[in-house]
Amino acid sequence: MKRQGRGQSFKAKAVGDFVKRIFAHGEVISIHRGAVNILGGSGLLLSIVADFSSMTGLSLYLPAMFQNELLRKRQGEEGIVAGLKVRRRGNKLYLADMVISLDFRKTWNGRLSLADVAGFTEQNIDDLEKALLASEIEAGLIALHRSGLEGDHFVRKARKILAGLSLTGKPPLITGLSRLVGLGIGLTPSGDDFIAGALLGERIRQLLGNTDHKNFPFPAIEKAEISGALSKTAYSGRTLLWLALQGSFPHYLINAARALAAAAGLADIKLAVRSAALHGATSGSDALAGLLWYLRQVH
Repeated sequence: MKRQGRGQSFKAKAVGDFVKRIFAHGEVISIHRGAVNILGGSGLLLSIVADFSSMTGLSLYLPAMFQNELLRKRQGEEGIVAGLKVRRRGNKLYLADMVISLDFRKTWNGRLSLADVAGFTEQNIDDLEKALLASEIEAGLIALHRSGLEGDHFVRKARKILAGLSLTGKPPLITGLSRLVGLGIGLTPSGDDFIAGALLGERIRQLLGNTDHKNFPFPAIEKAEISGALSKTAYSGRTLLWLALQGSFPHYLINAARALAAAAGLADIKLAVRSAALHGATSGSDALAGLLWYLRQVH
């Protein structure tokens, strides 16, 4: 971090792959302990994050910004407040009295590679289910995998939606999943996290060679209908799903996929579930519920 007069200059430690392509200007809409969310003209969020586990293809990793008083309005400084205008010029981002340098030569894209999931086996799916059912997580869509547990209004609605999905065509296509978009409360509704997890599962299958363009034995997820439903959800959920539809996932989900593939047994998968569940109130567990749901469609 460098000082320029009364302002300050930072360099982002990591830059999301979509920042340069998507973000030109925007406005701060929310400030949290570990994130500043900026709504861009595209309707998607650019997030400045303190923890790399929260990194996405539309994020800047800048922990230094959260290690002092910069998020508090101070005498003689504009400070970061909701409504603050933000703009990007080339590889510089301007907000309040700060300038953030962005290195676009090497960006973080949030994409799974075959190396990430090469060790993934069918046993991992069974162990993921056991780990989720054995967890102490009660809220969110994890209840979809617990027999005899009715769950809240959102769980009941999600169960009805999933029961009504269509599987048509050749190769088979899952349609109707878009009805989960925006289902739930909070910055990222549970339905959005669930869909992101399902898309992650589809990507794992693709990477493992279980699917191909000529012979697709497992169902694909209809993506156009999900894209068309993005306006129905909150900005955070919209951004999560837009990125997932591009094949880009949050770091914590990439980490979860890697941990599942590398697991030597149930104990390791329980640790992976516990780690993912730390993300958000129920975001991590909802995404894992979606991942398991998709993998069970083809298991």
